Amino acid sequence: MKIVLATTFRDFKGNDNDRIQYLFLEKLKEQTFGDFILAVTTFGEKRVADVVREQLGARVVVKDVERPNEFRFSLTDVVLTGMDVARQVQEECILIWSTCDVMLKRDFFQNLIENFKPGISGIVHPNILYNTVEEMKSDRGTIESLNDGIDLLFFDSQVLEAARNEIEEYRFLGWGVFEWFMALIALKYASSRINLLGITSIGKIANNRGLTNESLRYFGTCARYNQKVLERYIQDTGVVRRFDDAIGLNCHLRYDLMVPVPGYDDMLADARKHHFRNWLQGKIRGLRCRLYKFFRWR
Repeated sequence: MKIVLATTFRDFKGNDNDRIQYLFLEKLKEQTFGDFILAVTTFGEKRVADVVREQLGARVVVKDVERPNEFRFSLTDVVLTGMDVARQVQEECILIWSTCDVMLKRDFFQNLIENFKPGISGIVHPNILYNTVEEMKSDRGTIESLNDGIDLLFFDSQVLEAARNEIEEYRFLGWGVFEWFMALIALKYASSRINLLGITSIGKIANNRGLTNESLRYFGTCARYNQKVLERYIQDTGVVRRFDDAIGLNCHLRYDLMVPVPGYDDMLADARKHHFRNWLQGKIRGLRCRLYKFFRWR
């Protein structure tokens, strides 16, 4: 059994975001299960390949891909790099997609191995959020909502291989929405979907977006583009009825907890209230828009 972790990095420029990425690499070096490959996709970054090879040596594979114009990177390419590496592994393989700002416990990979079954996919959700590295080191984080994004998914690599044509066709660019697509791939192709929350956990450290000129406008452009891609996938496949069925709490609930989690019922109640409030606000906005058009054209 081997593990392939597919990710991409911001370039290393000597700023505070570097500290987060170095910690991510340090957590990989500390894993008690050591038979893994870090599959890194770069998009023209100058120092990433050297840094990750310096940290993990022969356990690193790097593929450079042409930068997709203003979107800077493509998480589709990140997963495809991992799939290509996993395809070359002559044994059962767990393929992980994750961001590079998550902190994995020392036995994280071992927990994946112990819970592996053919055809499986899984998450560890929600994350524990830390605003700074210092908060993480002193364990002063807050658990995120069940509606919040997913920063790591894992698969039997054969699940993704079965979905290769769809992953190649529906290309996501830049930030956002991609995790919901990968969760729909799991819904369609995986024989079981599990959530290892309570067995392990994932910490996430907030990046300083200003250091990399990642503006709200940029994130909005990415999110609108990627939402259209996901909506097209939903329309083409019918895997769920509509976009809202694919995201947030609706996605989270499709993964089965393996153990009881203290406080989970309260988290679920809060997430349902939040979900209903967002749904109601959307209905009100839609009604206002229709009323405005009606009275405008009378």
